[in-house]
Amino acid sequence: MRTRRAIYNFSMSMTLQLVATITGLIVPPLIIGAFGSEVNGLINSIRAFLAYIALLEAGVGPVIKAALYKPLADKDNHSIKTILNTSEFFFKRLSIYFIVYVVCLVVIFPFLNETSFDWGFITALIFIIATSTFAQYYFGVTYSILLQANQKLYISNGIQIITVTLNTLLIILFISLGSNVIIVTLLSSLVFISRPILLSWYAKKHFRINETRTKEKVELKQKWDALAQHLANVVRTSSGVLVLTIFTNFKEVSVFAVYSMVVMAVRSIVSTFTAGIGAVFGSMIAKKEKQLLNKSFNLYEFITNTVSIVLFTTAGILIIPFMQIYTRHFDDANYIRPVLAYFLIISIAVYCTRTPYTSVVTAAGKFKETNIGAFVEVIISLVLSIILVNVIGTTGVAIASVIAILYRKTDLAYYVSKNIMKRSFSLYLKRMFISVFNVVLIVIIVNLILPIIEPDNFFAWAIYGVIVLMISSVITVIIGFIFYKPELNEMILKLKRVAKSKLKTKDK
Repeated sequence: MRTRRAIYNFSMSMTLQLVATITGLIVPPLIIGAFGSEVNGLINSIRAFLAYIALLEAGVGPVIKAALYKPLADKDNHSIKTILNTSEFFFKRLSIYFIVYVVCLVVIFPFLNETSFDWGFITALIFIIATSTFAQYYFGVTYSILLQANQKLYISNGIQIITVTLNTLLIILFISLGSNVIIVTLLSSLVFISRPILLSWYAKKHFRINETRTKEKVELKQKWDALAQHLANVVRTSSGVLVLTIFTNFKEVSVFAVYSMVVMAVRSIVSTFTAGIGAVFGSMIAKKEKQLLNKSFNLYEFITNTVSIVLFTTAGILIIPFMQIYTRHFDDANYIRPVLAYFLIISIAVYCTRTPYTSVVTAAGKFKETNIGAFVEVIISLVLSIILVNVIGTTGVAIASVIAILYRKTDLAYYVSKNIMKRSFSLYLKRMFISVFNVVLIVIIVNLILPIIEPDNFFAWAIYGVIVLMISSVITVIIGFIFYKPELNEMILKLKRVAKSKLKTKDK
């Protein structure tokens, strides 16, 4: 059952990331082409500020998931319903705080940056973008968490694929019809309101939640610690746009957002290889399968590092040629920023490779124990961003992000090594050194084998990209054979099992 659900989750996650990547690349040029870089920067800035409250799901969500693992494993329906009732009560209360926050944002935001936009225009955009977020908390967030904990992420992803696709089609249609940005943004928000409603409907039907509804509540241990930790993470994640909004202008925000969008598309692909793993770890911890947990963690860490090295190194080599084609019609801001691109890629690559540690800490419910590191990370990010943006501009924000994320990864690795996995911290340092060596080797060999080119169309760029990806993959696999042979053998064995499982399913 675990293997089958893992296959479903991986397949649907891969499909979602493919759809999200394609649609994510389509929308920004439409917005910038129709309304300009300043409007694109304004929209991204508003979304970043709303993220401080909008992403609280991921703060309390892990606590709720951690509480659900054991009841789901034991099939204890009464406990499941009690936890869900507690979760719904919490998120509905949170939605009230969200409304207050939006009102405060309407008052404060127009004074953060000198702009040609009037107060009414900015206010309308804030309320419209906030609409779908409010609906998510009020209707569907609890059931999304339930499906994740039950390792049925593919249901949530399937619904997301539909809404993302529909949203993009509507944006294309109404921009082509000459609609203004208010109408386009409003339609986008309305589309995403349907997602929580569909999640709620599916979960209630599948788990028969309405049959014996309970009013009991359960204490969600460490929920405030998890919330505080995630708030710190959200501040760190959004600090770049926040600092740029205050200290630069919306055109710089737009440049930063476009590069972030491209890099985050790569992160999304990496995340498909790790989708649902937190629930798997949570189940193992609940069942006290320590040996299996250690073995699975080593494999998970190897896969995450391998995929991240291949994809992000390839992205680093290809991103500037891509941006030269992608932004060639954007003439109201300078979008060719190599140093900014490289530091953003490094920051997200480090973030992805820390996922195994974050997943284990979350699955074990160790939020209070790891809070200090989360707050130190956000302090590093904010302080360095403010200093560096005033010295070297937008690139300074990316450099600050690299330093902050690297600190947090090392902090988490140390905690996991000493308190959960019981292994030497030197193993983490060794693997970091091997990863850096791997990346440097790829860059050197690609530069020796391939001439430096500037493709003038996406087809030529794609051909060049496939060659770079193949070289990166071959080198990384060779490094794997040399330094990670047990993990590589285990990965090959699991792939064979998946293939056999698929063949048996077809035969039936």
